[in-house]
Amino acid sequence: MARESLEVLAEAYYSFKELADEAGFQMPANRRVGFADEHHLLRFLDCAVIKHLHAAAEDAKMVQGPCLIGRT
Repeated sequence: MARESLEVLAEAYYSFKELADEAGFQMPANRRVGFADEHHLLRFLDCAVIKHLHAAAEDAKMVQGPCLIGRT
């Protein structure tokens, strides 16, 4: 994964954590499946962070996109 992508994911994680803290809810956690290794997880935290990232991107597109179409 490119360094820029990891930085974007890290920013999304900290943004999600800040929202969770402000709202007073517990962050989801990744959980191992039985005695499996770290590659066999139920990825609740990863999923929540990626959904948060997608929602933020959609919000940014809604704010910027329609107003900038056709402008240079």
